[in-house]
Amino acid sequence: MPRRTMLLPALAAVVSAVGLGLPVVGPVVGPVVGPVVAPAAAADESLQGAPLSLTIDRLSPSSIPQSGPHSGKVKVSGWVTNNSEETWADIAVYTFIAADPITTSDDLAFEITRDAEQPVGDRITLPGTFETILELAPGASLPYSDQVPVSDLAVDEAGVYWFGVHALGTNADGRDLVADGRARTFLPYVPPQGRGEPIDTALVLPVRHPVTHGSDGTLSEVDDWLDTIDDGGQLSSVLDFGLAAGGRHVTWLVDPAVPDAVRQLADGNRPRELVQSGQGTPVGEGDGGTGQPDDQTGDQTGDQTDDQTDDQSPSDGASPDPTEPSPADTLESRTATRWLVKLNQAVTGKQVLALPWGDVDVAAAAKRSTKAYTDARERSGDVLSVNQAPMTPAMAPPNGFLDDAALALADDDTTVLMSDRAVNRGTAPSVATYEGRKVVFFSADVLLGGPGPNDPVSPVAMRQRILSEAAVRMSAPAQQPLVVVFPPAWDPPGADDYSEFFEGLDVPWMRMTSLAEAAAVPGRPLAADRFTYPVWQVNHEVDDAAFAALDDLDSEARRLQGVINVKNNLATRIRSEALANVSYFARENPDRYRLATLNTGVWVRSRLGAITVSGPSRVILSSESGPFSVTITNGLDQPVTVRLTTTSEPPMEIKVPDKLELDANSTTTRLLEASTSKLGVHNVTLEVTDLEGKPLGSTARVPVRAAQVSDVIWLVMGGALALLLIAIVLRLIRRIRGGGTPPDDDGDDEPSSDDPAGAAVREPAPTG
Repeated sequence: MPRRTMLLPALAAVVSAVGLGLPVVGPVVGPVVGPVVAPAAAADESLQGAPLSLTIDRLSPSSIPQSGPHSGKVKVSGWVTNNSEETWADIAVYTFIAADPITTSDDLAFEITRDAEQPVGDRITLPGTFETILELAPGASLPYSDQVPVSDLAVDEAGVYWFGVHALGTNADGRDLVADGRARTFLPYVPPQGRGEPIDTALVLPVRHPVTHGSDGTLSEVDDWLDTIDDGGQLSSVLDFGLAAGGRHVTWLVDPAVPDAVRQLADGNRPRELVQSGQGTPVGEGDGGTGQPDDQTGDQTGDQTDDQTDDQSPSDGASPDPTEPSPADTLESRTATRWLVKLNQAVTGKQVLALPWGDVDVAAAAKRSTKAYTDARERSGDVLSVNQAPMTPAMAPPNGFLDDAALALADDDTTVLMSDRAVNRGTAPSVATYEGRKVVFFSADVLLGGPGPNDPVSPVAMRQRILSEAAVRMSAPAQQPLVVVFPPAWDPPGADDYSEFFEGLDVPWMRMTSLAEAAAVPGRPLAADRFTYPVWQVNHEVDDAAFAALDDLDSEARRLQGVINVKNNLATRIRSEALANVSYFARENPDRYRLATLNTGVWVRSRLGAITVSGPSRVILSSESGPFSVTITNGLDQPVTVRLTTTSEPPMEIKVPDKLELDANSTTTRLLEASTSKLGVHNVTLEVTDLEGKPLGSTARVPVRAAQVSDVIWLVMGGALALLLIAIVLRLIRRIRGGGTPPDDDGDDEPSSDDPAGAAVREPAPTG
């Protein structure tokens, strides 16, 4: 087949016209003269030193049809931007195509590394195939549109061809044959003769995002969340991209903690409550119980006084201010609700893979805390909370690497997705068996997107790279399905409507399927020595300190949940929040995520510390035993059941109630019985614990003095009684001798002789 017309003859005519000062009117498809604002997707080719930059925003069809009388044309369009500080004129935008095809995945991966200025194809300069822009001011952008008949592409060999556009213009220095700007992509050609079955291709779209909470349970980085879930944000654009697939198969890879976090925003992002609304059933209720523990020790009358305190509980969950707008009225809530509705639409009818809750670092958890993985796996469940869509568990590290310990955690129901770069020596099979487990390998090179100098992950660049990878697999000795897992932060750029992306994938030699369908082929055995887990991955894992902090927080949260006297899931909620602090995202900033775990621990301990005990400043026992009172206060807004434990130095026996039940925000006073046979001061420490004896944090120290003084007291009392009896006897004798009133007379004592009244009584009156 004859090759296309070379550039030189046609370009010579253009140069001659310019040199004569004649306008370039050539084969122009509607020359554009008015500059407009450059699109956001315009490539920053100024970094390459090129004065002009071009984009490829549309390419139709996405693969080369077989040449024939009705094969039509290949159309390409985009924008030309003047990156220089001078005006360019007579800019001709030519298409180009390579002479020879790329036929293997390895060659395709190599070709993408070619320098942007390295020639990769010949320009097509036939009349009617290119467009001319008459003038372009500095910083201005104008659209272009070229169309080339398929017959002029002159391709006859299956494979992938370099394809793109070159811009040649005139400036103050004149005009030459070197492109002043370029845009490149790949264009596959798969003729129908002998091409076999279509390549099964699965696109896996991620819903992953860092999830962190404040110590009080509120979602952190709210502004960042609003940016990513609002229109144009990364998480919103991914959903728009998936929705554009329509009835075509895509597979969703979801961290269920992400929609849960967005739902928290929709509900007002309220602080954590000790007991959630709808919970609060007293312990024991529902099985015939009264809602209180059976043992009522210590509730005797006179031993307890319950007083409501004026202090506010340190726990969260107070009623909202009625003057504040309801959650549904806030910008955050409206934005979050729209995103949840969009997610519901996107996943309906599609395969959904569930990551471990919080996107836990599986490789790190396998070495440091398998419980973190199993808890995260269980927390994710098998149903998406947004619309009850069924989910299947998955392991899919963003970097694509897992080690043997991590793989050992996967059960038969778990889909394991790894990068083909985890396999050395040769090409990784798309589906393999390793150590008795099926592993699906995705193509890491496809994620690099298209060639430079343009945006490699623009919709057109990504689509053409996917098609090209599928095309070269058609000629492979054994056809393998193609799996593409988009990276967590992938943000589909440059389009409000991604339908053209998926329309371009509707080719007869590629079939879009779910991941489950693509992986439903026998796995090829993979030898252990071909499986690799790089040292840099080991060094990058979430460290021991992060998992230790998680375990400590879990222990404290369970203690707090256990003392609350109503059924609740506080510890589960706190652990669910903290699992995200040992995620793959935590690898990038381990200190920040570990601090988030530690701060939540401070919140838990402050609630435990709100249950306090206090006692007298000192206690003196008048015998070997005796009572003293202590006060226990519950500063939480929920009823609690606790215990008191005592220690003494030197030892002293103190009887305490088996357990203490306190209403919310209440205080109780109890009498404790202390006894000892050892004289002296005993330093008694009182501590509030849960029912298992684990301390809650509050302590009180009471010095108790015990003195063996009972015999002395009785001796003193006996002597005093004897003296009292002697005094009484002597007084009676004096009265009798003095003729006074009888002992049983209650009259007044005889007046003294010194008393005039008394003298008058004793002396007889004159008889005169």
